[in-house]
Amino acid sequence: MYTPLIIGIEGKKLSRALVSHLKIINPAGILLLARNIDSPRQLKALISGINQSVGRPLLWTIDHEGGNVTRFSRGVTAFPSAQALGRTGNPDLAYAVGRQMALELSDMGILVNFAPVLDLSGSLDNPGIGIRSFGENPGEVSLYGEKFIRGLEDHQVWACAKHFPGIGEARLDPHVSIPKIDISRALIFKRHLPPFLSAFKAGVHCVMTSHIHYPALDSKLATFSKKIVTGLLKKKLGFKGLVISDDLSMGAVLKSGLSPAEAAAQACQAGHDLLILSNPDFRLHSQVQEAVRGFSLKEEIGPILIQRKNRRSQNPDSLHANRLAAWISQKAIRVLRSGEKKFPLEKHKGAVLVLFPKISEVKSLFTFEGGPEGPERWLKARLKNHGGVRLIETPVQNKNLGSISSQIRSAKEILFFCFEARRFPGQKAVLELLNKIAAEKTTVFLMRGSTDLTLIDLRSSVIDMAGDRKSQIEAALKVILK
Repeated sequence: MYTPLIIGIEGKKLSRALVSHLKIINPAGILLLARNIDSPRQLKALISGINQSVGRPLLWTIDHEGGNVTRFSRGVTAFPSAQALGRTGNPDLAYAVGRQMALELSDMGILVNFAPVLDLSGSLDNPGIGIRSFGENPGEVSLYGEKFIRGLEDHQVWACAKHFPGIGEARLDPHVSIPKIDISRALIFKRHLPPFLSAFKAGVHCVMTSHIHYPALDSKLATFSKKIVTGLLKKKLGFKGLVISDDLSMGAVLKSGLSPAEAAAQACQAGHDLLILSNPDFRLHSQVQEAVRGFSLKEEIGPILIQRKNRRSQNPDSLHANRLAAWISQKAIRVLRSGEKKFPLEKHKGAVLVLFPKISEVKSLFTFEGGPEGPERWLKARLKNHGGVRLIETPVQNKNLGSISSQIRSAKEILFFCFEARRFPGQKAVLELLNKIAAEKTTVFLMRGSTDLTLIDLRSSVIDMAGDRKSQIEAALKVILK
């Protein structure tokens, strides 16, 4: 009998120690993170090697939403965010994206994609969701989510609807803190549950809960609430698939006062079928395994995996997929303020200053196309065609602005690619400086959502990109440069 755990592992290569550990722990599956991935070819070999060495297929899982939640720096299609998809006005594109993702993931041996996000977005800052949401309208989120799910499920990858019962109203990120959403039970049922009900109808295999406190539903966090997991999700709403916890290594769990082992036991008691533990520590795995020893899986996963593995796969069409990503990016661009400017801008030879975030400061938090240096390297190459446009890096975490001030003053036009000023102090410091000395000649590109809009001087132009993929940066440049 498998332990109801999906665990994180260290490294990109097979080792004897890892195989021995997996045989002892006997987890249901593995959660793949950026630390495990160099390329699709390498990952495919790792998955195959571990399956063969352990003597059975594991449930290989990954967070592959598109946008800023990806674990691949190369080798797969870099699709824009769910928010960008929602802006296209065409839900069929969500099916196409889900399909392409499934073809790419299943070819490597990945069978569960922890997507889509079915939480609603809104005008207020939600640091855990933002552009990961299809939108703020329950009907639209339901439709795009359903199409995305069918695209995955029709092509050999299980989808996972998250984060039940919905964290769209949260103002804290459960990766760091415990969010509390103090709204009525009636509003929960009216706004936040419909996308999940649509997911059930679409045949979604998995639902992921969240470490969130909903006083209207229970005094406990959803992760540890039998009322929410068993009473609401399984019995009242009738979900028959696998219920999976969010990562028990997250800050919200640590701040709950429970050890990972205690949290795992309580999550199982609440009704979860599988638990995620991304921490790769072997001793921690053993402690959690002991805590959940008395809990068994709802169904034998092994035979299901073998059956799915033997199904014939289709080859992904990367050329078509890249064109699809570019088209979605173009449709998602929004000019929120044009100020006195007319786009595209006139050329100012040698006097256009591009301010781009220093991605290396957040390389441990996010995965970028081509690695941490990829976006800037590509952007510099792209700007060579525009006559002396200068590009300099701006701090993200670090508030030290150095000589940026003098360069801002000497420029005739400034293009500031803003990487979450509400979240990162370096980006906020740059924006405050621009507001003070160069607002009228600045165009701000919001790379990670529109919640930074209220921080920007009204004299500045603002373009919302709905994400930071290469195709989205290219779409933004097409708006402003000839």
